[in-house]
Amino acid sequence: MSHQHKHNRDDKRDRWEAQRWQEQRDEADKPPPEPEEPEPIHTFH
Repeated sequence: MSHQHKHNRDDKRDRWEAQRWQEQRDEADKPPPEPEEPEPIHTFH
């Protein structure tokens, strides 16, 4: 049963790494923060 325990630990780690990867992807997909200077939105289109 020790093998099953190791499998569970690996599964948890893989899920955690996948979650971290997803969070990093979401962070990268976010548009850059808008500049504090007021700029017309038409410039970005």
